Amino acid sequence: MTVDLGKLREGTLRDLSFAHLLWALARDERTVVLELRRNQLEKRVVLEDGVPVDCRSNLLHETLGKFLVTRGRLAEDAYQKCLAESAKSSSSLADVLLRAELLSAFELFKVLQQNLAYKLLDAFTWREGTFRLHAEVPAVDSALKVRVPQLVLTGITRYAPQPVVDEGVAGLVGRPLALHPSPAVTLGSLRLSPRHARVAQLLRAPQRLDQLMADSRLPPDELTRLLHALHVLGIVLPEDELPAAAPPLTAAPPAPVVDLTPPAEPAPSPEPMPQAEMERLRNDVTRAYLNHRRQDAFDLLGVAHDATPARIREHWLSFARKYAPWEFEHPSLAALQDKAQDLFVAGARAFATLMDPEARNSLAWKRMQARDDSPRAAGNAFAIRTEILDADAQHHKGAAHLAAARFSEALPLLEFAADCDPQNAAFQADLAWCRFRLRPAQPDEPRAALTDVLRMDPECGVAHYYAGEIARLRGDRTAADGHLRKAAKLMQGDRRPTEALKQLLTEK
Repeated sequence: MTVDLGKLREGTLRDLSFAHLLWALARDERTVVLELRRNQLEKRVVLEDGVPVDCRSNLLHETLGKFLVTRGRLAEDAYQKCLAESAKSSSSLADVLLRAELLSAFELFKVLQQNLAYKLLDAFTWREGTFRLHAEVPAVDSALKVRVPQLVLTGITRYAPQPVVDEGVAGLVGRPLALHPSPAVTLGSLRLSPRHARVAQLLRAPQRLDQLMADSRLPPDELTRLLHALHVLGIVLPEDELPAAAPPLTAAPPAPVVDLTPPAEPAPSPEPMPQAEMERLRNDVTRAYLNHRRQDAFDLLGVAHDATPARIREHWLSFARKYAPWEFEHPSLAALQDKAQDLFVAGARAFATLMDPEARNSLAWKRMQARDDSPRAAGNAFAIRTEILDADAQHHKGAAHLAAARFSEALPLLEFAADCDPQNAAFQADLAWCRFRLRPAQPDEPRAALTDVLRMDPECGVAHYYAGEIARLRGDRTAADGHLRKAAKLMQGDRRPTEALKQLLTEK
């Protein structure tokens, strides 16, 4: 599907999936705010030149603090203490975590990246909802960047609703498929599993879907998800939609060239960098990178507003030596090279601003005007001012009703929690089990839901337990045994899978 965003300002996610919308914005390098709404849920994504750099939502579990608690990186009491300090000092929670040394700068950057990706991946689960594009983009201080092609691949292969995938591949059935000769994003830039890389290799020659299914030996759902993702990215197309190949140039064959240059000696391997020095550099560069978007030219180069041109030049040269990208070519520092490059460019722009008298005076006046403003005013321009939705609290209440066999009371609470946090495998598994217990004569929907849960998280023990129990109650002993044994291994300390296995043996 080719999306023309020229006149498109709003629409529904049923007509245009989030995957298609996000890739179209990335491909067109748009700088916009993408507003998403579904029922009570709301998200606002800021894209700069097509790259998502920030996302706000009204979901409590998507906030940085709760995200850290859920992943075991921060204790609940430490989170509450940091939250209180953040409100008291008008500092961001990230700054408080750094000051308290609960995370290093490098660890904080990785967590912020994961948190941003998590919030964006959630939108791939939305089949219903509306979107709106806003051309007025507020200033954000986020230094994060998300690789959209990889995000689209992950979002579709793991989280997209199956009906969306089925609709996406419907037009590919029965048609020979092949790789685009010059796609906007190359296969080499994507992280493919060995199973998926084999499919890409098979597509070097045109193949129909049924041929791919036989040759790749992938489950149908897994194969169609991969093909849909690669089709959205324009990497895989029907053969009749491929661009025409350019005619070969006819020219006389070049005369053979004899190279008389002696072979160069291989370059010596770089000395291993001491671990302490590597950690220091990682944290110093990452801390500067996280802060640089919220600093003006004076703060970035560390000069006073009345500094002389010679002093400004001195600070710029020091900054440039510190963050010159070519100083980070050691293999241990490869992950820092992009950050150093962005810092180097930002420093060059700051130097140019401060050396221009008119631009410098304008910036100095803005600093004076902003002196009495709240330090968080700029961030609040992008805040979502709707009720914060707490999926964990609703799930806790629903799980209590489920354990007490009050299934009708549990259902709406579990539905709310699963709707707010569709990436939470345990929430989805509890909801599927509750629906089965309410309607045991109609097991197809709960079984399909548990299959989706295990695709998202194959290590979700409670999903294996529920799938095993449904299989046992339906008389499928082989499937029940497999799921329950897996659950017993994953849910050590929980007696339910073990008791279910004993029941299975007793029934035999």
